[in-house]
This record gives sequence, structure tokens and C-alpha cells, in this order.
Amino acid sequence: MLANTDTMTSQLESPPPLKLQRNATPGWFIALIVLAALVFVLGLILVIVGAVKSSTLLCAASQRQRDTTCDWSAEANRLKLFDYFTKVQETYFKMAPYQIAWHPRIRNSEKRQVLKER
Repeated sequence: MLANTDTMTSQLESPPPLKLQRNATPGWFIALIVLAALVFVLGLILVIVGAVKSSTLLCAASQRQRDTTCDWSAEANRLKLFDYFTKVQETYFKMAPYQIAWHPRIRNSEKRQVLKER
């Protein structure tokens, strides 16, 4: 019976503590993680730079297009349509002086003067 108690006490004893390995992760794995992080950051920087450059080019192209599309046509120039629209606009603001705040070619000092005269 004693033999049985010895085996039972040896079974009840706690197992020996696990020793932690000093280099549990291989060095090549850490180097691979660092390399992947660097590639990711570099790729992100390149995407941002590319987006900024493409938006700058698009803005420049749209500015060139806007400059040519807003010109008066030959027929409008022949009829002096711009002068006619200017005359209509000036007449409108003479007839409705309370709308002077929306006049596109008038200075703030002139707006104040018109409002004081009312």
C-alpha cells in the first residue's frame, strides 16, 4: 500500500515550472514584420502623393477649360451682348436700390453711401 501512496503523492505534486525560451520568436520573423510595416508605410505615402498630384493636374486642366468656355461667342460679340447686359443690370439696380448689396461691381463704400441716402 505504501507503494501506491508514493505514486499518488508524485501525481499530486505540481509539474515542474515551464522555462520560457529566451528567443521564442525567430529573428527572421521579426525582420519580416518590420519590412512589411515599412513597405506598407511607403505605399501609403506614395498613394497620398499620387492623389495630391492628380488632383492638382485636374484642377489645372479644369481651369484651362473654364477659361475658354466662358468667353463670349462671335455672335454675342457682334451684337455687343455684354454691353446690353451691363445696361440692363445698371437699370435694375437704379430701379431697385435696396438690392445694391448684390451688385457685383460696386465697392463697399459705395454700398454704404447708397444705403445712407435712402
